[in-house]
Amino acid sequence: MNSHTHQILVVDDETLSRHLLSGMLQSASSRVEIHEAKNGEDALTHVFSHRIDIAFLDIDMPGLNGLVLAENLLKLVDPPIIVFATGAARHAVRGFELQVVDYVLKPFLQERVTEALTRAIRALSAASAKKTHLEGIQQIVNHSLADVDKLWAERVNGARMLVDFESIGWAQAREKEVFVRTATEELKIRLTLNALQERLSSPPFVRVHRTWVVNINLVREVIPWDSHSMTLIMGDKGKTEIPVSRTYTGALKHISGW
Repeated sequence: MNSHTHQILVVDDETLSRHLLSGMLQSASSRVEIHEAKNGEDALTHVFSHRIDIAFLDIDMPGLNGLVLAENLLKLVDPPIIVFATGAARHAVRGFELQVVDYVLKPFLQERVTEALTRAIRALSAASAKKTHLEGIQQIVNHSLADVDKLWAERVNGARMLVDFESIGWAQAREKEVFVRTATEELKIRLTLNALQERLSSPPFVRVHRTWVVNINLVREVIPWDSHSMTLIMGDKGKTEIPVSRTYTGALKHISGW
């Protein structure tokens, strides 16, 4: 370990577990400064106001769990090295087995915590090692969240919530942001429209325009204009009209059995 003081964030909703891991990390090296966060939302607030080199993330947390938190951290310009801390060995798969990242299992052992910290600092020191590490984290996140039929979305007041796929009527990209519409509100998501479409199953979710993805189960009426374009009337109270561009008309007809 070099002379640099490494800034470490420990995220765990269990106070005792969080304090225990912090103490072990402090014992592992005198050149670390420990920060703590009690949940995922608290962690994001902390990361935006402090420079964090390494983050130890509990996976099973209410609200913003460790996997979704990691997904958010990976979007930073300079993401921290991420080490998962988990009480369930089932999470130690795929990338873990490939040893592209590290993890520590609960109950924590000083030897494993020290080893994980050493590997994290080593990855932090070498650009190529950090690149490999972050790619491994992304693979784990993608694989782990792929089978979850829920999506993190943001309200106007900044509060975040999980949205069931089936409750989404449509998604729209506008002003360089992407929004989904449920029966009660419009919510912002932190994905591109292409990335969102990959998460949503097809059908019922179909791309109908460069800026629109629609749940065809919630279409009330179709108004054809010619053989190459049409307008969808959605089943909401406002009877929202969504254009279908020439590029996607054929695919929509095929999927819907037109």
